[in-house]
Amino acid sequence: MINNPLIKKLKKSSFVKKISASTKAKDLLNNSLWSIFGALFSKGLLFITWIVVARVLGSEGYGQFGIVRSTVLMFVSFAGFSLGVTASKHVAEFINFDKQKTERILGLTMTFGLLMGVAVGIIFYILAPWLAINTLNSKEIIPELQIGAIILFFSSLNGAQIGALQGFMAFKTIAKINISQSLISIPLFILGAIYLGVYGTVWAFAISYILICFLSYFAIRRVCKKYNLRINYGKVWEERQILFNYSLPAFLGGLMVTPVKWYTDSLLVSQSGFREMGIFTAVMTFNGILLMSANMVSAPFTSIMARNKDESRDSKFNRFNILAPWVMGIFFTTPLLFFPEVGSYIFGESFDKQTLSITLIFILLFSSILMFKQGLDRLIAVHDLQWLGFFSNLIWAVVLILTFYLNDNKNSISLSYSYFLAYFISTLFIIPICFKKNIIPKNTFESKQGILIWILFGGFPFIHMLIENLFVKLFIMLSSLTIMVILFNYLFKNKPKKSNLG
Repeated sequence: MINNPLIKKLKKSSFVKKISASTKAKDLLNNSLWSIFGALFSKGLLFITWIVVARVLGSEGYGQFGIVRSTVLMFVSFAGFSLGVTASKHVAEFINFDKQKTERILGLTMTFGLLMGVAVGIIFYILAPWLAINTLNSKEIIPELQIGAIILFFSSLNGAQIGALQGFMAFKTIAKINISQSLISIPLFILGAIYLGVYGTVWAFAISYILICFLSYFAIRRVCKKYNLRINYGKVWEERQILFNYSLPAFLGGLMVTPVKWYTDSLLVSQSGFREMGIFTAVMTFNGILLMSANMVSAPFTSIMARNKDESRDSKFNRFNILAPWVMGIFFTTPLLFFPEVGSYIFGESFDKQTLSITLIFILLFSSILMFKQGLDRLIAVHDLQWLGFFSNLIWAVVLILTFYLNDNKNSISLSYSYFLAYFISTLFIIPICFKKNIIPKNTFESKQGILIWILFGGFPFIHMLIENLFVKLFIMLSSLTIMVILFNYLFKNKPKKSNLG
């Protein structure tokens, strides 16, 4: 038994007592810890892997891989049909109240995921030559695109499986799956890039999807056995309203994102070549790692909120849902906004230093906005307001396409700027509607403290441009972070007296 005085003192603290007395707090802490562990290990290794692959392939080769990945992921949005978020939300909502309905929902999402994967995979394989020649003007990447058909099939099915595991709150299992996948697939990425170039890297990408799909399948079987459930494939059509009322608007909202990203990526390649695409893809690695880590950390949120959707909007948990991703985004991106030249040292000399730094600044800015918006998106999903999410994404798509298309200089800088403007405007659109729907906790980002945080954060790029002295920049950065810690601490504590975590 541990008799450490510090441990004893912690156990007696009011914070630990509050955690112990709250079911939601314990669920969040336990599941988030596993998600964090899985994210730090698997996504940390993945980040290092992308750096190695980028250095091996160079800006040209990495640009080819980037457009192949972007094209495949565009079709993933079709194949997935938002089945992951559908399974996560509805399994969490009904598992403790209606097991038969849960069995049908599992059967529906798995069956539909399988059918969509087969259909979209075949279509993609047939269209790959046309896409490469007529759209991307790159006949040499036809074989790589055709490998994407395999990725589409397994990603569609796996989306429903991972969503179901999240609904079961099986985040320890998900963490183990991600770690196992990383340990096996990461060497394949590096070896594939070294010996087979872009072709080998894409094959490693496909193998990683196959691996995680099989791991998730066996995990689902174990979890169903634990809950004494049998996936019902015979009566899945009884739950068809879920597809039309929830999956469809979420799917349409997704269609406003991935295909538009692919269109702007292909426009960048056709106008400026794979070198600019390589810079953009490399810098987007920071965005990808931040979002993946945030998703792993906050994955329990949707499931917990779905089980407690009728609680007050000003509860501590809803407040934490809004503030936590915002804090993560601000504190991750701030050091890089002060010192964006770090990116060129990471990815090597084949990437233009100045172009990469400016591109990184805009990507960090919109990444912070996107992190902030995550809390809003979860509230929208839990309260069945997916059509609102669709219109938000529609505005985002229109702004992104128009801004980039009308720009005479179509390069990585102008594309990253277009992303920033699109996320900024679409977020401004959604905030007042969320307040009108009465789903946002009071006194959060609309408070004086929240506005001051955004003003401070918005000034960081100008400090980088105006001040060259390293120590002065470091002092301003540390001072600003200290001020924001104080402001965020105030926002966490400044809550209605009647709210509670449990």
